[in-house]
Amino acid sequence: MWKSSAEINSELPDLPEPQGLAEFFGLSKCWDNAIYPEKYEADPSWPDLIVPTEIGRDYIGRLKDIAESVPAGDFYLALFGKSFHHDIIFDWQSSNVEGIIELLQRELLDQRIRFPLRFGRLLYDRFNDLSRAAERTDHLLSQDVQTLIAGTPQGVYQLNHLLIGPLGVLKSREIRFLPPSLSVPLWHCSDTGCWAVHQVRLIPPSINCVNAYRAISSRLEDAFGPPSEWDAALDWFLPRRSWPSGRKYYDLPVLIADCLVGSDLASLLASALSSGHSAALRAAIALAPRDAKVSSGSGEQVASRFCAEEQFQLLMLLEDVELVKLIDGEIEIGNLTLPLGQVRRAKQSPPKQTFYSKSDLSALGIRSVEISPIVNLNSCIMKAYEDESAATELTWRLRASASVPLADALSTFVRTKDVSVVVRELILGSQSVTQRVCDTLDLSVASMTGDEARGVDRLLWKLGFNPPQFEDFLPRLQSRLRNFSETLIQT
Repeated sequence: MWKSSAEINSELPDLPEPQGLAEFFGLSKCWDNAIYPEKYEADPSWPDLIVPTEIGRDYIGRLKDIAESVPAGDFYLALFGKSFHHDIIFDWQSSNVEGIIELLQRELLDQRIRFPLRFGRLLYDRFNDLSRAAERTDHLLSQDVQTLIAGTPQGVYQLNHLLIGPLGVLKSREIRFLPPSLSVPLWHCSDTGCWAVHQVRLIPPSINCVNAYRAISSRLEDAFGPPSEWDAALDWFLPRRSWPSGRKYYDLPVLIADCLVGSDLASLLASALSSGHSAALRAAIALAPRDAKVSSGSGEQVASRFCAEEQFQLLMLLEDVELVKLIDGEIEIGNLTLPLGQVRRAKQSPPKQTFYSKSDLSALGIRSVEISPIVNLNSCIMKAYEDESAATELTWRLRASASVPLADALSTFVRTKDVSVVVRELILGSQSVTQRVCDTLDLSVASMTGDEARGVDRLLWKLGFNPPQFEDFLPRLQSRLRNFSETLIQT
């Protein structure tokens, strides 16, 4: 019987090990959206790796003629890519998940299966250099797909904790939803008013597992109608549990891939390898089949041994908050230099849920805010003083009357004062409140020391304001004129 995503969502918590099911489903999406070569043959171990459920065995019985027309490995790979119709086809608890991951690792590193690069200009430029690109812009046939990706690195994708890329299969600390896809952004249309990057569908070759997948889908749909909405439910099961009230920095991987260019990625990875994350990153680098020696040396030496896509995959091992603090730190010490006033945003957005907020990058750091800056400032201050049990101190700082509710007095103060004055008087005036606000904004308290004006600007930027930024030409000129005048008088 057909099930909606809402019905499946209500059933998922009652299933055994639903988290394992979500991870198992993520693996199937990897195989389902891979690029296969023209003469690909599935590994013969597939029938031993995956165990059908009772309903799955019923489905297989109905597909007996299809199973007999192709090798067993190709049939089971096709069925694994399908994963479900109205019910789940394979038992995720009894199947050999570690064996599937090892097989994926092997085929990734041997480039038996490929995943296209979604970021950067490499595939974009290659597509537009193809002679057929001008006549066929919505899809590429299999032989042209092979020409397009020949000699390019594996693309980087992530499903929950499963992180795939040129270094194989790794496990990230962060849950993300950046799924592989056979539709890739490869061209802009001739309409000069259109700013969108258009998708091109990569057509798979006519091989046993692909043909079996199509036959299986058609047979089950003829017998039972369209498939139930398992995709929508399982794709977001773990993210919804982790961020029920929305998520900041959901597009952080795309922002890093699109907006950190040249040596920026290497610099960021070198910094991570020299920080408290060094041990975890070096352990991932040293995993077989790589030589453990590749993980030894300074951060700069280790980072230089990898291409940009490998550096990006290693950075994705870290949590979002760790990456945000890492990027902010690199900007603060001048290793990442961005032009004043420039705001960088991801050109593409990964799939999102309600209340997910996008990220912005500037010379003041990285932020992710959706609500009004004034509202954000007001709520951050109120929450910080409440957490510190310092309502009396806030009342004194606002010079508020006891008859006026504290929230109203704060709102009036924030509306009537310059926001930089609000930050100086209500936030930076207290070390504990500053710490609370910085924790909320994923900002290091150390960045508030030294140049107070820059610290205020960083806080305002994180809260959603866009403080004006100027070159230091005029202050420098004034300083030099003053020094010249003093020297002249002494002389």
